[in-house]
Amino acid sequence: MAPSAIIEAAIDAIVHGGYEALSMRGVARTLGVSLGAVQHHFRTKAELYRAVVEYALADADRQRSMEPARDLRQRIRNALDSSSARPGLFAAFLSDRAPGHEERLAHFAEQFRALFAEPAETLAELRPSGAARPVDAEAFMVLLTIGISTIGGVPEAVRSIYGIDLTNEDERNRIADGLADIVNNGILDASAPPSAE
Repeated sequence: MAPSAIIEAAIDAIVHGGYEALSMRGVARTLGVSLGAVQHHFRTKAELYRAVVEYALADADRQRSMEPARDLRQRIRNALDSSSARPGLFAAFLSDRAPGHEERLAHFAEQFRALFAEPAETLAELRPSGAARPVDAEAFMVLLTIGISTIGGVPEAVRSIYGIDLTNEDERNRIADGLADIVNNGILDASAPPSAE
């Protein structure tokens, strides 16, 4: 039994019911193996959950890293693609309120910060070349985090509220292009005269 198969079964449980729905016996039952086969790789439910967080974020990082760091638009597209590959998982991580959730959220946050610290570095690289105007890197990271967790968490809500189908690759690409345009050019037209108030 490969650890990745156990993790995939655990992801399915977490997506459909959060941390409370995850059980070692349930994962074993889903895979048609003994509890001992699961515990051979992951001794406890907490250990399995941490492995799911690390696996999901590493998977997102692989997808996000497929293009050179300087191609901001493609990096955003990759991030949106990777988050939509497992709808509901990031929302389950962030909405976890089961006993002990503080420790689980801290682990997720530590892994997530390590993964998404890089947009600030990308922005810093782009500035000297003139490819991007100065942008508050922390604000940009918050914007990306909100967008990615929304897309990865509740694509059906975004479809209902805004009519945007983020399970569709063309729609994700359109949104990624829009985000990259906002980062590169801002929202306000610099040539427009200031409005009189």
